[in-house]
Amino acid sequence: MKKFLTFSLLVLCVGSAYAQTHLEQYINTGLSNNETIRQQQFLLDKSLWALKEAKSLFLPNVEFNGTYTLASGGRTVDIPVGDLMNPVYKTLNQLTGTNNFPQVQNQSVLLNPNNFYDVKLHTTYPIINAEIAYNKKIKNQQYDLQKIETDIYKRELVKEIKVAYYNYLQATAAIGIYENALALVKENERINTSLFNNQKVNRTAVVRSNNEVTKIIAQLNTAMINRDNARDFFNFLINQPLTTPILIDSITNIPDPHVADDTAVNKREELLKLNTAAAINKNLIGLATPTKYQN
Repeated sequence: MKKFLTFSLLVLCVGSAYAQTHLEQYINTGLSNNETIRQQQFLLDKSLWALKEAKSLFLPNVEFNGTYTLASGGRTVDIPVGDLMNPVYKTLNQLTGTNNFPQVQNQSVLLNPNNFYDVKLHTTYPIINAEIAYNKKIKNQQYDLQKIETDIYKRELVKEIKVAYYNYLQATAAIGIYENALALVKENERINTSLFNNQKVNRTAVVRSNNEVTKIIAQLNTAMINRDNARDFFNFLINQPLTTPILIDSITNIPDPHVADDTAVNKREELLKLNTAAAINKNLIGLATPTKYQN
């Protein structure tokens, strides 16, 4: 019985990996409902806008500044122009015998100009600036780093969803196996009881049959508890009510034995994250001491 149960669970686990109609839907649901992924996406969008801002530093910057002043009353500055110039003009008129030099009045001038506007158009364009070049590279790599962080979390979440789904399938299959086993041991119990009543076997056979029934019932109850726990954890991962029924995929094909031959370790997100972080640190050093910029 134990060998049969182990073999059945193994076949179920391997076969379920290739019949993922419902599983793919659950994975998409988990990815769309996960709050952490939403936070990661927000940080990714933030890095993207920072990258766009860094790229904009290479473009011309045009600023339009305008001021307008309207003054009425307030503090004034008194300028005694008449007191200073009128005696001089009077003497000149007497010497020349003309009135070419008129008398002027003293002036009182406001400190702030009245009805005055000033418009300036300021344009700047970076010709040689290594700092903005390093800044663009750093922002680009920071965006890549945040994207890798998001991909790492998504891959880990997909793995957890698949494992929880397969655990639920195993627990469900175990219940079916224990139910069939319970029917067999109950039939065995009935036959041994009938033989004992007809004095064909001793009471030991009946007691052994009763013990087998009790044992299978206990294992069946444990399997039901495991199934409920697996269902609750799976629904928790995809962020839906814990008691929601889970749709089970049918197993029709034998898995390809070469499906796990991919050895592309260099494509792992963790290694890409380390390489990107190292590149960022290198550019930060170049930004701190920008002696020469290299593309």
